[in-house]
Amino acid sequence: MVAFLLLYFSEHNYYKMNKKFLTFVFLFGFYQLMGQNSDVLHRNNMVMNQQTLGNGVKVGEHMTVTLPEMPKVKGSYYLKYDWFKIGVIFTEGSTKFTYDSANYNLYSNYIEIYNKGNVYGVSQTLFYAFEGDGNTYYSLDGLTKSKVEGVGILLLEKDNFMLFRRDFVKIIEPNYDKALMMGNKNYTVKPANEYVVMYKNDPHTFSNKRDLRKLLKNIWDNSISKSDLPEMEDDELVSFFREKF
Repeated sequence: MVAFLLLYFSEHNYYKMNKKFLTFVFLFGFYQLMGQNSDVLHRNNMVMNQQTLGNGVKVGEHMTVTLPEMPKVKGSYYLKYDWFKIGVIFTEGSTKFTYDSANYNLYSNYIEIYNKGNVYGVSQTLFYAFEGDGNTYYSLDGLTKSKVEGVGILLLEKDNFMLFRRDFVKIIEPNYDKALMMGNKNYTVKPANEYVVMYKNDPHTFSNKRDLRKLLKNIWDNSISKSDLPEMEDDELVSFFREKF
């Protein structure tokens, strides 16, 4: 479009008379092109802009001071009860950035970093993993292409198979009965977990034996009985899948 207009004006000797207009046309086309690539530029800048927060991360496109608003509830949304030290890996294989005071919000799926009186947030879509408290938490949003949200601890990796435990929270609505004067008057946070299997890059989730049996029928063994299934515990599931795969 821009090239066509330039050719048109040059052929009709309008170039000198319309120099300002041609400059406008050129800039308009340039910004259109930039707009088309804004998503790519945004993703690239997420890591390039890690410069000035704490040990080196800049508050920019990858990090925000405007965190999602949390519903008022009784209980905690967080992975830990207090700030703890973490190391954030923004892209696979990249430098790890360490923060002394951080936590993970299991409801909003944001890393929250406390620094000099401010809290900064990093969405699950903008990091690969973080390390803390002896564990590595992977962004399941990134690994599963947004089919599973939150973070997961890798329990087992074998060939085309990975097993994660995903911790999250549920919000339980009030159930207070005025007539009986019983129940809970407040919205409450309930910790929960489920397991995520990545098999040949395809994610599957389960939190009970029924769902696990259905999963196994789909991807592996149609003959397995419910009595042969392990309990929903990390160690038992790791032993079970290590033997089967």
